[in-house]
Amino acid sequence: MFRQWRPLGEELGTFPGLDVEVRGREVTVVWDEWVNGVCVFRMRAAFGPSLASLRIWDESSVGFDPQPPVADSEFDPNEPGHYNAHVEHASAVLESYNEYARMMYKRIDRYFLWGQEIVVMLDIADCDPVVTIEVPRAAGHGA
Repeated sequence: MFRQWRPLGEELGTFPGLDVEVRGREVTVVWDEWVNGVCVFRMRAAFGPSLASLRIWDESSVGFDPQPPVADSEFDPNEPGHYNAHVEHASAVLESYNEYARMMYKRIDRYFLWGQEIVVMLDIADCDPVVTIEVPRAAGHGA
């Protein structure tokens, strides 16, 4: 079940800019939040050589797709509100991978990030991200 992702205990805002860089099986996501043309928060999440699956959608088309990328029933109902970052630790999605992958991977964590332009779903095998806050949230600026 997806729960709000709070890296380093940080409450992430809504409608972020997302930048995704992939090199082999390494993926880095940069999360930017802007207010009136000023970056008020930037976070970099670097996942080592752990990428098992990556899906990216055009954000504008996701709401119109008859089959949503993630059903509402997959989100924790105890976390009301609109969040743009979710994680499902030790996801059952591992069971849908082939036998070889199930032999290689001990666990898959699934990340679902909804940005201004793109929606990203990452399946990350046996790795926790290294998260760096590059622009700390300024006092008076919030999500």
